[in-house]
Amino acid sequence: MNPSKISQVLVSLLTLLGKLSAAETPKLLEAARETSIPIGRILVMCRRISEDELTSSLLAARAVLAEEMSTNKAALLLAYSFLHHIPFSKVEQNCALRKANTVALLLIASGFVDTSKIAEFDASEAKGERVGGRNLYNRGLISLDKWEEAISLALQVKRRELSVGEVLCSPDKGETTVVMTVSRKPPETDTSLVRLGHLLRQAGLVAMEDLLSSLESGLESDEPLGQILAVANFITNYELTFALRLQSMIKEKAISQEQAVRSLGFLLGRRAHLKTKTA
Repeated sequence: MNPSKISQVLVSLLTLLGKLSAAETPKLLEAARETSIPIGRILVMCRRISEDELTSSLLAARAVLAEEMSTNKAALLLAYSFLHHIPFSKVEQNCALRKANTVALLLIASGFVDTSKIAEFDASEAKGERVGGRNLYNRGLISLDKWEEAISLALQVKRRELSVGEVLCSPDKGETTVVMTVSRKPPETDTSLVRLGHLLRQAGLVAMEDLLSSLESGLESDEPLGQILAVANFITNYELTFALRLQSMIKEKAISQEQAVRSLGFLLGRRAHLKTKTA
């Protein structure tokens, strides 16, 4: 594999883990070019990571480049490796961890779900897919609030609003203290940025469990939330089109969020009417 590409993925993973900041990356790359010393080795020399952590990080970077896993999943597995002092090679081979999707991995790395619980799921329960928040919630292993929290944090990590390290580790108590709290969510600075799922949920068009399940699917597939909801028949194409239009109007400040929710609420009556006609 190309050493330059491995270095790029390595930096990306360690930034996601909170071991590096985005501001440090240019200086690090410059130092590597000037000294011809690999980035990983520089980090070890600066005591930013240990030798074992470097070995695990390089294995994770190679797995991402080989398209064996996404960058986010590799970062979560790497976080689990660092926190529990287990080589990445062993973490990668753990059947329970391989079964888990991004949300389940976040819950495992946070210490809220034990890997033994993931191992108990068979293929029929997970419907041939990876074990996720819905499976854990249905079995009573996590609450609805914890499921929502995990998805919220996973989305923020995916959008690079938080690092995996910020989600899992308390800066007050050191990197080995595992915490997971929505209090780390950055405040909304623009009230026009209203999420589609929030509008649909507030209007009563989508059940919380169905919304969370769809958001979780989007984390894995990168499909738009509205498309996932429509394909799963949680909402109709008409409802999706109407909701997207209202979302645009909020952004344009043509209507308020409260007005949009009220307008969407009228679609519940339309649903009932259509059901009566087809009954």
